[in-house]
Amino acid sequence: MQKSISLASAIVVLLASSSAQAQEPANPIGFTLSCTMPAGVQTCNAQVSVPAGKRLVIEAVSARAVTPSGQTIQLYISTSAATIPSGSTASRHFIALTPAPNGTTYYATHPIRMYAMTGGTVSIHTQRITAPAGSPGTVSHEVWFSGYLLP
Repeated sequence: MQKSISLASAIVVLLASSSAQAQEPANPIGFTLSCTMPAGVQTCNAQVSVPAGKRLVIEAVSARAVTPSGQTIQLYISTSAATIPSGSTASRHFIALTPAPNGTTYYATHPIRMYAMTGGTVSIHTQRITAPAGSPGTVSHEVWFSGYLLP
């Protein structure tokens, strides 16, 4: 029994001193993606590519959306990777939007953990869920991301 404890202690010491341990976010990054859906348009997408030679860790996301009265939207964020088929997502998170008292503005702030590799993208996707015939009015939204880049 004593050997198991010593071995476990040695493994913990090795892991703690390993270069594979979590790195401090030395390269913080923040960016915004926005999209506008004019009247009659049902969906909107925007994306940004991960910088060459970098890995991206996203730790928080905030959003603001403005919709015509009586309309609702669905908003999600996703990452893709160069190592999976085009059009596939590596991860997807729906954003829970909270309405402001005016009923046409929505906000969200979520702590998350998403990863994206070189050659991949970070995207926002929006769809009108409830809208009168013809989807009148403009929907606009912004999503702010914060995290850090790793080599």
